Amino acid sequence: MKYLGKVQLATLLLLVTSLLISCGRKTEPDSRLNPRSILPDPIDDGAEPIKRPKRRRQNQGVSVSQLIASPGLSANVNNTISLSLVNSSSQAPVLGNFVFEGSVPSGVSFVGATSGVSNAQVRSTVATSITVVATPSSGTSSNSVARITLTFTEPEAEPVFECRVEGPKRLDSYGRVIEDSSGAIVGQYAFFRVTTTRQYGTVTFEEVGTGVSGEQAYLYGGTNLFVIKFNSAGNRTLEIKTRSGGLRPGALCHKEIVVSVAPRPTPTAPTCGISPIESAGPCQAVVWAGYYFNGNACVMGWNSCSQRLPFTTMSQCESALRAGMCPGYIPPPPA
Repeated sequence: MKYLGKVQLATLLLLVTSLLISCGRKTEPDSRLNPRSILPDPIDDGAEPIKRPKRRRQNQGVSVSQLIASPGLSANVNNTISLSLVNSSSQAPVLGNFVFEGSVPSGVSFVGATSGVSNAQVRSTVATSITVVATPSSGTSSNSVARITLTFTEPEAEPVFECRVEGPKRLDSYGRVIEDSSGAIVGQYAFFRVTTTRQYGTVTFEEVGTGVSGEQAYLYGGTNLFVIKFNSAGNRTLEIKTRSGGLRPGALCHKEIVVSVAPRPTPTAPTCGISPIESAGPCQAVVWAGYYFNGNACVMGWNSCSQRLPFTTMSQCESALRAGMCPGYIPPPPA
């Protein structure tokens, strides 16, 4: 019994000693007990992890220059595009040197200075695209190069329609066109009418020219009738531009006609006024109506034994006025 007690005491001491030794050691975690090593990653599909691109840090202290085109990046040929070199952040002007990049088509050129300036102009007489490079001058706050591509195009053709010019024409006493005249006369008004097919409707005049200074066309009694007073004899080439209404508003009709203008005729007897009869001879006092020019207008009068009137109708008298056969007659300006 005494022997067995000693053995138990030794065993107890050994266990206490082992416990003290284990308490003095640093405990290492058991990876097998880590829940992350036991449970699968819910988003782990076996694919390679996504690598996010690293953000580049912007260079502090370096400002970028920019080219601005006005009125835009494109224009019609024979027009000019203005370029401005500015700081992209502050939009402040930057002095620089402007050059074309690559080969330069014939007809493309700068207008004005291109070195040490903040603005330059580009003009082209041909349809093309060209790239302009602007390098900031030394000593400025910008050290970057700016590029811009400009395009020059042909203008779009205006829509056209068919029209016809009739004249010169003669008017009756009511201002109505009654017939074509063989030609125009110096100092008198020649009337012309522009007609179109029904789909184009009425026309409005944009320009009428004779090529002679002081000769100007006027509208008369409507949008399709115009009148010109010629100052001298000779041939005229009338250039007429009109715009249409109707189904195709805004379309252009351009016509050229040649008009022969004759010299003003010399008045011939009988005159436009009253002709007195010096020796009437036997007279039965028969009177009848007639017409004559009284210095201002055609009026009605009476033929008698002592006088004769040159015209039997008002239309004849007014035609003589328009033909310049009545001295002293001044035609009124067109309405």
